[in-house]
Amino acid sequence: MNIVVTGVSGFIGQHLAPALVRSGHSVTSVSRSDPESDLAGAECVIHLAGLAHDNVGQSAGDELIAVNARETLALYQRACTAGVRRFVWLSSIKVLGDEATTPLRTDSPCNPQDLYAESKAEGERLLAETEVDATTLTIVRPPLVYGTGVKANFRALLDLSLARWPLPLGGARAPRAWVSVRNLVDFLIHLVDANEPPSGIWHVRDEHEASVAEVIAQIRDAAGQPIRLVSVNPDMLYKVMTLAGREAQAQRMLRPLRVDMEETIRSGWNPPFRMEQEIREVVEWRKRR
Repeated sequence: MNIVVTGVSGFIGQHLAPALVRSGHSVTSVSRSDPESDLAGAECVIHLAGLAHDNVGQSAGDELIAVNARETLALYQRACTAGVRRFVWLSSIKVLGDEATTPLRTDSPCNPQDLYAESKAEGERLLAETEVDATTLTIVRPPLVYGTGVKANFRALLDLSLARWPLPLGGARAPRAWVSVRNLVDFLIHLVDANEPPSGIWHVRDEHEASVAEVIAQIRDAAGQPIRLVSVNPDMLYKVMTLAGREAQAQRMLRPLRVDMEETIRSGWNPPFRMEQEIREVVEWRKRR
């Protein structure tokens, strides 16, 4: 299949493009700086490019909406005009919120909590209002993605975990959804290879919903370091971090974020890579750097 991928130079794109080629597909890259690229002849567009929440300030809401919502809509409309059969867009589980004790379903109400999530939710709304039958629209909502080459939030957690001092996160036992970049890429290829293009919204994550304490323990074990996690009451730690202006970080570490992917499993896909294996890969990559 001739596939156009945006954002091939990004963290996920650097994994996806070669994996598609290994699967026998032809890949053409399109960048945001070349918005008029010809889509003629493409059978599928996978849209990864966008503006990440860690790259903008709080005053950049308009820019986030412009890039993550309106530019996404414009690309989808061009794909429809060009006769592209499949359009896959990477949204975010954050459109449903940053905290969930009950697993979030694809039909759960949107509850974006920051500007980035709002821009993704707006992108989903615009696409849903414009959906064209001839071009199958598929939206994928991953949670936090990790793996070799990772940046932003997981990179910060990785660096924190590899520090040699004890951490007061032994009580950070709330289950949270994660997805390794290799599992995410495998799922995207599963969508592309389906005989009938699957439409709608899809959730994807690793098989196991791991707490931050578990992830840190796995990172330190993979690095050959003692675990050294000190148990502190998570509610008290949350209050302390909030008072220090780190509420968002406290939420990511101490609150649950559960994601339902029953529909994804029923589609015939299961995550092939285990978190322990993926953590070891990313730790080895980090040590080489």
